[in-house]
Amino acid sequence: KDPAEEAAALVADLSAAADAAATAAALAALGTFAEAEGAALVAEGAALAPLLVGALDAGADAAAAAAAVLGALCTADGGRALLVEHGAVAPLAKRLQPAEGEEAWDEARAALARAACAALGGVAADAEGRYAVHDAGAIAPLLALLHLAAPPPHVVALQTEAARLLAKLAENPLARVELRGSADALLALVAGAAADEASRRRQAALLLLCAYLQYDAK
Repeated sequence: KDPAEEAAALVADLSAAADAAATAAALAALGTFAEAEGAALVAEGAALAPLLVGALDAGADAAAAAAAVLGALCTADGGRALLVEHGAVAPLAKRLQPAEGEEAWDEARAALARAACAALGGVAADAEGRYAVHDAGAIAPLLALLHLAAPPPHVVALQTEAARLLAKLAENPLARVELRGSADALLALVAGAAADEASRRRQAALLLLCAYLQYDAK
């Protein structure tokens, strides 16, 4: 099947999805297709992006699937610009923290925030994207993630992704200025021995972030 035709059909399936099960199936199919044929989906961006942005407001599982598709699109030519143009960055940043009434940091909610981190990291792969993620207000919720007390393992993994995304954003001069006010608190998070492999990965990501904050520091 021609990739362009298949992409159009998959977008039509998502648009026509009448319930949560159909939406989940359509998002799963789009995610698989996006990994191989992202460029074909970017060509459908005007129809697809609003559907994915809308799905970010759904339950955690569907929103995570939508964020994963948005992240996959960032690897294709024009994908990052597509997310910025169609207003996907701010909704992704919003999903970094639980909304009122959501279960705080069960595994499904943490998976959604990790998918949002990955998609925002894709946007932040170039200078224009880093400005867009910064301007969407992503720094404050990412910092809040890092300061969650006594996190379970699935949240430690999320914190690692948050620190990596902040390190990427710290390549942006405006983000560095905003983050430097938290430098001492971030260094305090690095102190002490890491108890396990997941904690060591988080510690390494925090060290990278702290190193970026020293760039052009006075």
